Amino acid sequence: MLQKEANNPIALFNLGMAYSDTGRLADAEKVLLVLVTVDPGMTDARVALGVAYLRMGRLVDAVRELRQAVADQPENPWAQRNLGAALLQMGDPHAAVEHLLRATSMNPKDQNAYLGLGQAYQALGQLPEADRAYLEAIRLNERNEVAEKAKGGRSAIAELIFKSDGGATPRMDAVMYCLAAIEKFQTMTDDQLKPLILEIAMLGPRAWTCMIPSSSTSSALCRAALAAYNWSATCMWGSSGLLPVRIMVLIWPRNTRLP
Repeated sequence: MLQKEANNPIALFNLGMAYSDTGRLADAEKVLLVLVTVDPGMTDARVALGVAYLRMGRLVDAVRELRQAVADQPENPWAQRNLGAALLQMGDPHAAVEHLLRATSMNPKDQNAYLGLGQAYQALGQLPEADRAYLEAIRLNERNEVAEKAKGGRSAIAELIFKSDGGATPRMDAVMYCLAAIEKFQTMTDDQLKPLILEIAMLGPRAWTCMIPSSSTSSALCRAALAAYNWSATCMWGSSGLLPVRIMVLIWPRNTRLP
């Protein structure tokens, strides 16, 4: 295949990316080295080679290729983002921030760039900036693996702040869960709410001491709610039929003060 497509840069690029994305990194390196020789002006090929090296843990090689890619095409957001990621892994968050800021400026919809920016700011101890970057990553798509990593970053920051000031500042990750829960509950029907109400009744006092959603002991209710919310609903109460019940659900991370 490699010999057959030796003069077809697009085919080589696609083959190299396929190898890289499926973990065949040695094959990816072989193909992409041929490609950067065949078409040295193809910046994305050099970026792909740098990414393959990054995945292999060869950070020096990754930074070399990605720096060359940025030098060849500074306006390439993919090159800027991956160079930032490589520099962060090498322990240079200052330089990483510089390139990740450029990447987010060039492509404001790059969720991975915002995640990397948050991680770089966090490594520098610039927690408000890190939190804003994580929040933007979540806003772009809150239902994927990148968002889960960003949520983990926000929780870590909130815990640091909470511990450092003796609990005087409310945990903003909890506030975020609160707002998300309110939006979720507003779209639910009574039939969808009834199982949640029933679970609260079954949990008893434990319903008031649930931890953050990542906790292995959290119930489905905790993962869905983790917030303060009022609603009116109808629930089953023994054999007496349906009774209107006003229920306050208060599920908040342990040791967290309400804002």
